[in-house]
Amino acid sequence: MSEDQDVASGGIVLSPAQLKERKKKNIAIALALVFFVALIFWTTIIRIQSNIDMGMS
Repeated sequence: MSEDQDVASGGIVLSPAQLKERKKKNIAIALALVFFVALIFWTTIIRIQSNIDMGMS
């Protein structure tokens, strides 16, 4: 595909370095999202367990 075709179709051509940086950024965002979801999950489990323990005593 030539550069003229990419520009005509509205596409943006990224250099290999830009693609590498985009991939690293996407991986960092994904890891941060997974960490946040895990943090919320464990916080919820701990709070539910605490409420169950309070109800049994």
